[in-house]
Amino acid sequence: MRIFILLTMMILGAVGFAFADKKNELPWRKNHYLVWADFQGSVDKTSDHHASTHSGVRYSYKWSLKNDELIMKFEVESLFDRSKSWVNKKKRTKTLLAHEQLHFDITEIHARLLRKAFKDATWNNDNFKEQVKEISNENKKTRLKMQDDYDEETAHSQNKDEQAKWAKKIKRLLEETDSLRD
Repeated sequence: MRIFILLTMMILGAVGFAFADKKNELPWRKNHYLVWADFQGSVDKTSDHHASTHSGVRYSYKWSLKNDELIMKFEVESLFDRSKSWVNKKKRTKTLLAHEQLHFDITEIHARLLRKAFKDATWNNDNFKEQVKEISNENKKTRLKMQDDYDEETAHSQNKDEQAKWAKKIKRLLEETDSLRD
């Protein structure tokens, strides 16, 4: 007779940010693109930039023990926050919107990589919570670095050649990680 003990714990982790409320959350979806109406936040008048995408990765997990084996189940999603994303209405262009979309796409790539990292991890019954935190923190670190590199190399969409290179790179990464989509 198998003994099955189910202990469930739900941990919601807003990795790097928190959303104001669910109605402002826009999950990343294939073939769905941001529109300027999604940018509903107040313009940051202290910023030199024309727009800002507020996106992030949120995860939750459940764990259970079956015959002393730790079973981990994760949900990971990439979200855009309408209430914190903003655009200077006088500066709206197709080029700028495409730039902001790629920021959201970078977030989705890292949500997929986080799913893979969680799936591939070897979990330790004694410190799995710390393992989850370590994996998610490393993912956040690489995501934020990629976001910064993207803005720096494209000069926030002003360098057309670099913008085109990044668009190709992000498209390729989305294709390569498509099997990791939710």
